[in-house]
Amino acid sequence: MFDEVVALLELCPPPDMSRVETPEDAVKVIHGWVRSLAGTYGDDPDQEVFVHRPERGEFGRWEVCWEAGPYYWAVEMTGQHDLSGPYGHLECGYGFTICIEPSEEVAHVG
Repeated sequence: MFDEVVALLELCPPPDMSRVETPEDAVKVIHGWVRSLAGTYGDDPDQEVFVHRPERGEFGRWEVCWEAGPYYWAVEMTGQHDLSGPYGHLECGYGFTICIEPSEEVAHVG
């Protein structure tokens, strides 16, 4: 089921998130990477990849969405790769949405 996603991740490896300090910086890095994934997959990133701010997103967090991507791409990415850092970590909202979950230290600063 995830072979297509695994092949895509081999072409566009996940970014190193170990030094990303804030959720805002994390969403910039993840958004840029997901745009690369979409372009490699043949989608137009300007049309298919978008960001929801915490006040607008369904999960109350920063969200990066790519609804036209391979089936459950976000499940594979968040489940198989440790992309945590000082900012917090990533979670899958749906099979096509990555949520940025801030660390407790970062959440209490805001």
